[in-house]
Order: sequence, then structure tokens, then C-alpha cells
Amino acid sequence: MAERAKVPYIYQIDFDDVASGSTSYQSPAIQVGSRPFVMTHIAAYSEGDQDFSFLIKDDTVTQQFMNARVFHKAISKTGTRPFELPVPWRFEANSTIYAEAKNEGTSTDTLHILLIGYLE
Repeated sequence: MAERAKVPYIYQIDFDDVASGSTSYQSPAIQVGSRPFVMTHIAAYSEGDQDFSFLIKDDTVTQQFMNARVFHKAISKTGTRPFELPVPWRFEANSTIYAEAKNEGTSTDTLHILLIGYLE
């Protein structure tokens, strides 16, 4: 049986209209499909340039990627440069990804998180 080619892939998680000081949760934020997804980069940006902190984890194996929510600008500045993970993370097929985001700014805003990598 021939090995399937790797396919570049991006999952986007949107936190729409999060009020100032509020935290939004998504579980599952992403349901991985029938092929494993290997995450190599993370990017995040807010539409109105408010500060957000966020956290993501692989819910299937309960692996959190941060010890606490991190500021999105610390990860990818204004969304222009994705953060390269020190080690790629493989989400198994049909696994779930959890995400939460807190609007640390002074007005309602939307945060977009991109999980960048490839399908195996």
C-alpha cells in the first residue's frame, strides 16, 4: 500500500465578539478529521488590535501547550509571523482540540488563532 502524501493544512479557531475582560471557551474548538494533523506553527491576531491571552490543548490526550494563557502578540506579534513550535505536535485522527481566549483589552474584539501544519 502506498504511503499518502503530506498535505499542508490550517485549522482556524475564531473567538467572535469577546467582550473586554471576558473569557470564551470552545470545546471542541476543532474536531480533527480522518487523517492525523501535525501542528508546526501557531499564529494569532485580533481584528481590532485588542490584547488577548489564549490557551490550546489536545483534549484527547489532555496535553496542554502552555502552563497558562499566553498573550497572542507574544506568539505572533500582529499575526504577521507565525510562531514555530520547538517540536511539532501530532494530533491523532478524530481527536479534539480545546481552546480558550480572554480579551485583556478595553473593548469588544474578535481573535483568530491559526494552527498551521500538515495532514499525514
